[in-house]
Amino acid sequence: MSSTKEAKEVHSKEISDVVITPVSNEENIRNGMGAECFDEDLRSEENVTNRNTSFIYRWSNTIERINKPLLCLIKAIARYSAKNPGIVIATTVTLSIFFLAIGFFTGFRIVTDNIDLFTPLDSVSAQTQEWLENESGFPQTATWLNYYVHSEGENVIGMDGVSRVFEVLDALQDSLEYEKVCESEEGKYCKVESVTGFWSDNFSTFFSQVSTDEEAIIAMQSFEYSNGAPSNRNAIFGNLKESSDAESRLESAEAYSTFLHYSPVKKDEFEDKAHDIMTNIRKKWKNEDDNPWRLEFYINNSSIEKEMNRGINADMFYIMIAFVMMFTLASLYFFRRNRVQSQR
Repeated sequence: MSSTKEAKEVHSKEISDVVITPVSNEENIRNGMGAECFDEDLRSEENVTNRNTSFIYRWSNTIERINKPLLCLIKAIARYSAKNPGIVIATTVTLSIFFLAIGFFTGFRIVTDNIDLFTPLDSVSAQTQEWLENESGFPQTATWLNYYVHSEGENVIGMDGVSRVFEVLDALQDSLEYEKVCESEEGKYCKVESVTGFWSDNFSTFFSQVSTDEEAIIAMQSFEYSNGAPSNRNAIFGNLKESSDAESRLESAEAYSTFLHYSPVKKDEFEDKAHDIMTNIRKKWKNEDDNPWRLEFYINNSSIEKEMNRGINADMFYIMIAFVMMFTLASLYFFRRNRVQSQR
């Protein structure tokens, strides 16, 4: 019991020896705001005299000197914003809208080209392609579009399927844009690789020579087109099945594939027109109740770009709505009618 009593007395004496030094409100404010924003050095003299003169200290001191004006500026802005929230909010919103408008009406553009999107800036491959296309002087290679006519997995071998292929091909070749793109360089780029080649890519010839599925199959059995060029069955028939005998007769196929090659000169107008033509045909076939045929297509230079643009334009409205909702939610969450609490 005596030892316990002595311990309590020692503890009480230690507490009584502690000197509590009052700190002024000004020093509290300065300590809270950061002593580095004031000329007066609030650090004790002992810390000043025992400064470490090593490289680490000098480096740290240099960083502190660089940060000091920035920190003071940030705190000055924070104090002004807390005292004048209305002015700050109105100015921020106004400037944001102003700079957004400048961006939209000056240098804003949607980039969807794969080379611009995924190739590193000034990469060797990008520079090589730029040289080949614009500086080398080599002749440009033909570009192409590809469309498929199918019946949702059913066998397409027959007269009706070939007539659907001709329907799309004639619609493309009858357009004024196709004539323009093929008149350059004497039309040497414009070639068709399709089942229509067995009838010289001419629907009138097909209609005059074929009246039954059997006649169409007999013509497609040949390994040469009507002009004597070899035919590539795997390129024009999708999922082709042939007989196992020496004749390799056509038994079934799930799609007709057509490649339409054309000049890269004036291609943009034709590709836009081709996209509209094939889109309309696809919608028309799909809306016909008794029509089992379907059309799929891919334009080498513009299909991905057009789909990306379509998706971006369709989602732009929802992106704006999302930003408005986030701004409104944040404003409601931090709103306080109390002038002091509203500054938190």
